[in-house]
Amino acid sequence: MEEMIAMVFELIYSCLSMAWSVLPIIGMWLVFEKAGDKGWKAVIPFYNMYTMLKLGEKKKYWGLYLCGCIIYIIAASVLVIYLMWIL
Repeated sequence: MEEMIAMVFELIYSCLSMAWSVLPIIGMWLVFEKAGDKGWKAVIPFYNMYTMLKLGEKKKYWGLYLCGCIIYIIAASVLVIYLMWIL
């Protein structure tokens, strides 16, 4: 009986997680269409960033600033893994 209750909670949690993951995609899709662009561009990770910069009439080097945070996350992850390996 306890396993059945755990399975139901896991199913509910999985459905809510998937819905929570899809909501930003739907929002970006609607933003792109309202701006007069195609909505499918919101699904492609780096292309949507490029398109948003183009729609906002920003310079190309703003994309480098946005990629800087990705480089920071990768560097921090490598550092944490290295420190865990040493310890």
